[in-house]
Amino acid sequence: MLDIMEERRVWFTSDLAMATPQEICIVDSFADCRASLHTGFAGGRKQGVKRHIFHVTFIAVLVAIAGQAGAVTTISTLPESFPMVFFGEGWTATYGQSIVAPVVDNVLDRWSVRVDDFVGTTDFAGYVMAWDGSKATGPVLWQSTPQTSTNNGGSGGWEVFTFNTGGLGLTSGGSYVLFISASNYFNGTADMAFVAAGATPYAGGEAFWNHNGSDFSLLSTTNWTPFSVPGFDVDMAFEASFSPGGTVVPLPGAILLAGLGAGLLGCLRRRIL
Repeated sequence: MLDIMEERRVWFTSDLAMATPQEICIVDSFADCRASLHTGFAGGRKQGVKRHIFHVTFIAVLVAIAGQAGAVTTISTLPESFPMVFFGEGWTATYGQSIVAPVVDNVLDRWSVRVDDFVGTTDFAGYVMAWDGSKATGPVLWQSTPQTSTNNGGSGGWEVFTFNTGGLGLTSGGSYVLFISASNYFNGTADMAFVAAGATPYAGGEAFWNHNGSDFSLLSTTNWTPFSVPGFDVDMAFEASFSPGGTVVPLPGAILLAGLGAGLLGCLRRRIL
């Protein structure tokens, strides 16, 4: 039974649009509520409910926009599946993964690969370049510091190498290749390592290799070879994290939108209580 109180109250169900007059009362008194129930929310009461539904919807949109503005996109082909062989000096010098930059979150913050050495240690670096569908093109967009695998003879399992790019802006929808190469670090001693293939398919690209030896320039002048297995394409086991570029609402704007939504929600509550 409704309490008889001379104040405005509101009862909401999970779906305002489908609620019956018995489930929603926006009233000034118990008598008004009873009258509304009998009339089926005639006249102004219906308009009031519609206005409140609009306000709630508008606030929900603001909150959604604010959340999207701070979104981060992660591409992952993990977990690892099988080793792509062989990587290092005396073997295939370069392994990479082609990708398509996300449309909104087009700033590459970090990416990672998995390497397991088998003979000796392997020196290499991580790189990012544009991709023309067959080979790297243009200048090196980003290069890591030298990396060295641990000499565990394969007993330690996959070693994760994470490359923090510092926020590399890419062209939305553009094609790129993330790769590791030992070409600039040959020292006359052969070594051997494995690069992990991914178990989760990625539709935006695939794994490639280039047997370019110590000549890094061949990466942009000769076609790379897809690492394929009969029946399906192969992806390198990698993760890449992206954050929003300049075309979306920046984080301070997202905070402002969230604050505006909270303020409107407060005003709405004061109006309906």
